[in-house]
Amino acid sequence: MVRLWVAALALLLAAPCAFAQGPWTQTDPHSLEGDQQHIERCLAEDDAGYSCVGLVQSLCYDDLPEDFASGASDRACNWRALAAWEALMAASLKRLAAALPDGAALDAAQAAWERAMLADVGLESDLYRGGSLMGVVAARARSDATALRVLRLRQILQTVE
Repeated sequence: MVRLWVAALALLLAAPCAFAQGPWTQTDPHSLEGDQQHIERCLAEDDAGYSCVGLVQSLCYDDLPEDFASGASDRACNWRALAAWEALMAASLKRLAAALPDGAALDAAQAAWERAMLADVGLESDLYRGGSLMGVVAARARSDATALRVLRLRQILQTVE
């Protein structure tokens, strides 16, 4: 089982485009656009942005029937949030790359962040190995880490723009 986990993690680390191909990208494009707009409004009201990290999950849970909760719905709500935050991260990276004189440092920093983020997600979700919560915890950890990365990239953008 450990070998399988290590092999899967190695595949993710070897493929920098893995972010754009995850199941969380299979959301309704209209909800993705709407989720991004909700996040942007939240970020406009909160300079630091930390109150915006769990926003999409909250909106998603609000859309669920009152008596419906499951690991699958938790995972789906976290994937929905991850899709929105990854789209915002891609936009931030594009703006930042255009504002910097040399993109090599940005590429190196982003690759290092991806490796560290995946290791952290693995560390946290591995606590639930073999259980139904493993995927839920991994989805939430990855979504939150991506949101925090967007906040950091935006701070850097404010410095260079």
